[in-house]
This record gives sequence, C-alpha cells and structure tokens, in this order.
Amino acid sequence: MPFPNESFDAVCEFGILHHVPDPALVVAEMLRVAKRVVVIADANRFGQGPNAIRVLKLVLHKLRLWNAYDYLRTRGKGYQVSAGDGIFYSYSVYDNYGQIRRWAGHIHLFATGDTRHWSWFHPLLNSRGVLLIAVRKGRG
Repeated sequence: MPFPNESFDAVCEFGILHHVPDPALVVAEMLRVAKRVVVIADANRFGQGPNAIRVLKLVLHKLRLWNAYDYLRTRGKGYQVSAGDGIFYSYSVYDNYGQIRRWAGHIHLFATGDTRHWSWFHPLLNSRGVLLIAVRKGRG
C-alpha cells in the first residue's frame, strides 16, 4: 500500500482474506500501516462442517498436512468456486495468528456467524467465522 509505516490508528478487514491466494502478505501490510489496532473478521475453516471434519481439519493443520490435502481436494487449483462467494481459498483467521501475535500486545477473539457450543476450543472449532481484534504492544 502506498502509505508510510503506522499511517492509521486502526486497520480493518472484513471478509476479504479468504479471497486472496496469500493472506499473509495482506496481513503484513495491515500490520505495517497500523499504529494501534488491527481488526480482522473472516472465515474459519476449522469451524465449518460436521464435528468430526472440524477435528480432522485441525489435526491435518497441526501435522502440517493441510496444504497437501487442500491441493488434492482442489485438484491442484488451490481454490474453489461457489455461487454465493465466487472464488475462495481455504482460510482461517488462525492461519495468521502467529504473525499477528508478534505485533500485538493483546489479541481478542470472538465467534461470529453460526456457532456451535459443543467444544472447549471456542471459537476455534465451533464458529464459521472469527472476529480478531489485535492491539499493538506498548500502545494503550
């Protein structure tokens, strides 16, 4: 983005990252131009599908096998197409959690959309979407 570092007090994203092939680049720019707060409201693949599938997705992710599975699942395209959402990539706000954690002093997570209350992983495995609010280190 054509803005200097820390140009904005707050930078927000609402439902765009799951349409981007490399969300980490977008998040890096958000963190670069944000002075105090970053807000991300987007998809959470771990909270979608039946309970067993949700756990399987998390296990594949933790074993670092998700990208290989996603490659096979999408027949090498890396994306899917839906009538309601157009081209979309498998994404979870948690994919960028570590990147944001290094920048932020505090992170607040809220379940959005359809929410199931069966899990102790709230909102990781029980919410189709997540609202993440990150407040920068040492910035009140």
